[in-house]
Amino acid sequence: MINKKSLLYSAILFLIVAMFILSQSRPGNIAIAQESDTAESVVQVESSQEGVAAVAEQNIELEYLSQPPQLTEIQLAQLEEMNLQVNLPGPALPLAEEQIEGPLLETETVINRNARQVPGSPLANGDFSIFRKRSIWSTQAANSRSNVSEVSVAGSGKYMFATGNWWAAKSTNGGKNWTYVNPYSGMSRFCCDQIVMYDKARNLLLWLRMSRFVSGESNLYKILASTNGGASWTAWNFYSPSGEWYDYPHWALSNDFIYLATNSFDNTGGGGWTRTRMLRLPLDSFRDKVTVYYSFHDNFSEFNATPTQGATDTMYWGTHISTSSLRIREWPEDSNTITVYTRTIPAWTSTGRGSADCGHNYNWGGRTDHRILVGWVAKGEIGFMWNVQEGNGFTFPYVNAATFKESDKSYIGRPLVWNPNYCWLYPSMSVNARGDLGMVINGGTTPNLYASIDDDYNGTPPGWEVKWVHSSYARPSDDKWGDYNTSRPNSPTDINWIGGGHTIFQNTCCKASIWFFAFGRQRDSNSYWYWQNK
Repeated sequence: MINKKSLLYSAILFLIVAMFILSQSRPGNIAIAQESDTAESVVQVESSQEGVAAVAEQNIELEYLSQPPQLTEIQLAQLEEMNLQVNLPGPALPLAEEQIEGPLLETETVINRNARQVPGSPLANGDFSIFRKRSIWSTQAANSRSNVSEVSVAGSGKYMFATGNWWAAKSTNGGKNWTYVNPYSGMSRFCCDQIVMYDKARNLLLWLRMSRFVSGESNLYKILASTNGGASWTAWNFYSPSGEWYDYPHWALSNDFIYLATNSFDNTGGGGWTRTRMLRLPLDSFRDKVTVYYSFHDNFSEFNATPTQGATDTMYWGTHISTSSLRIREWPEDSNTITVYTRTIPAWTSTGRGSADCGHNYNWGGRTDHRILVGWVAKGEIGFMWNVQEGNGFTFPYVNAATFKESDKSYIGRPLVWNPNYCWLYPSMSVNARGDLGMVINGGTTPNLYASIDDDYNGTPPGWEVKWVHSSYARPSDDKWGDYNTSRPNSPTDINWIGGGHTIFQNTCCKASIWFFAFGRQRDSNSYWYWQNK
C-alpha cells in the first residue's frame, strides 16, 4: 500500500524544486554560482536589480571652440574640491600568509630603443611603429591642465575623440588636428573622470561624463552617444543610489552591451565606500536613441571591479580578495547567471595611496594604489593588471599581473612589467582583431610614455615589447599622476591601436602635455593610412 504521507512529502519537495527552477528563468533574478578553488560549488540565488534611463536630451550640438576658455574661479574651486573626492580608496585587503615572490632573473621589461629608424632604411613587417603622434596641448586652457590628466581616446577612421579630466577634443582628420569641445555643455555640474569608447558594429561613439560631488545629493554619469562621428549627440543620465555618489567609472564592450563598473561612496557625512556596481547597458538602445532598460549587480563586500576589454558574448571582471587571491566573475550576454571563481595567485605587496616611491622628491607614484586597472580576454586567456609598490625583491614600483584560462579560470602565470632600475605604472590594455594585445603605460625615473605590443612577433615570457612614445623631463611637484592612460583598437580595421596619455616637461604644477598616438606593426601601416581620411 502506498504511504499517503510519503506521497504528500514527495509532492511538496517537487513543488519546491519546480519553484526554484522557475525562479532562475525570471528576468528579475540573477543566479550567482560561487565556485571554490577545488571546483566544488555552492549555488546562491539573489534578486537582481533593474534600472531605467530615459533619453534626457536629443540632437545635442556641443560647443566647439578654436581656443579653449579659461576656467572661472568658481569652476576651479569646485574642481579643487573634487580632487579630494575622486579615485578614493576602499577597505584594506587581507594580507597573504604566503611568502611574497620577487621577480625572476632576466624577465625584466626593457625598452625598444629603436625609436627612430635610420633614414632611408627599409622597415620590416615586424617593426614596431608609431604611425602618428600629436599633441593635444592647444585644446587645454592653461588653468585646466593637471598632472592627473586621465586621457581617454576613441574613434574610427578620420573621426577621433579625446577627453581628459577637465577638457575634451574632436578630430576629423584621424588625429592630425584637434578642436576643443566644452565638457560643461549641457552639464553645469560637470566634474571629471571622462571616458570614451567606440562600438564598430553600430558605428557608435560613446562618451561618459561624471557630475561633481554635492553633499547629500546623488551624482550622475551622463552618457552621450553619436552615430555621425560626433556631429550630434543623444544623452542619458544614470544616477547614483540615494545617499551615495559614483566614482571611478571604467567600462568595456561585449557584442551587445556596455559593462560599466563604478565604486559608490556614502554622501550623507560618512564618506566611506558602500558598494561596487556593475551595470549592463544594451548598445542597441543607445544606437536607436530610446529608453535604456538595464541590469546591474551590486557588491557590498568587494571593492572595485574591472571589466575585460576584448569580450564577445561573455563579460568577465576581476576583483582583489586578498594579496594572494583574485575573484573572477563571468556574466554571459544571454543569461542572468553570474558565475564566480576565486583563484589563488602569487602573493604581492599591499599598496595603499602614498606607499609607492617613484622619486623621493616629486613622487609620480604617490597617488596610486593596488586596485585592478585593466582586464582583457583574448585567445582563450583572461588577464588583469595593477600597480604595486617596491619591496620584496622589487627595487621600484611595478605592474603586477595574473592570467587565467578562459575555459576553467585556472591560473596560468604572471606577465608583470618591471625593471630593477626604474618604475612602471598605470597600464591600459586593449585587444585587436587578431587577439593581440596593445598597451599604453608610464615608465622610468620620470613618467615617460610608452606603447607596448604582445603578439606573434615577440615571445613569452615576459611577452611585452615596449616602444618609446614621449619623454617626461621632470616629476610632478604635487606627487600626483594618473589616474589612467588609454589603449583602444583603431577602427574600422581594429588591427592597429590608438593610445592616449600625458607627459610633463616641468615639475611646477601643472605642465602636463597630452598625447594622441597610433601604433602597431609595420605590416599593418597601409591599413592605418588608408583609413585616415575615410
